[in-house]
Amino acid sequence: MTYCILIISRFLMRILWINTMPQSTVSKATRKVTVKRRSHRKESYTIYFYKVLKQVHPDIGVSSKVTNIMNSFVNDTFERIAFEASRLAHYNKRSTISSREIQTAVRCLRACPSGVYLRPA
Repeated sequence: MTYCILIISRFLMRILWINTMPQSTVSKATRKVTVKRRSHRKESYTIYFYKVLKQVHPDIGVSSKVTNIMNSFVNDTFERIAFEASRLAHYNKRSTISSREIQTAVRCLRACPSGVYLRPA
């Protein structure tokens, strides 16, 4: 929402800037106001995988398929930790997830990674 407002405000400021200038100084290229779309960069842990791999095994490379799989694994792990920590905070009637909830969530997930303890008996 705020990103859209920022783009619209920049767009309007540019139009006002062009309209306030004398017509002789404004070229035809600046009269045409175009909104350029920025390419969105997808966040990933690929560079960190590569840096760690080069520290451990400097002579080995890694393919993009492997980094995509590892990236999915890390995102899934973080999502599980966050979900479990939010559940623990809700159980304890807290509105903030602290390091204690995160540590407990990691212990729970490490003890039983398939999530069997979450299912009712």
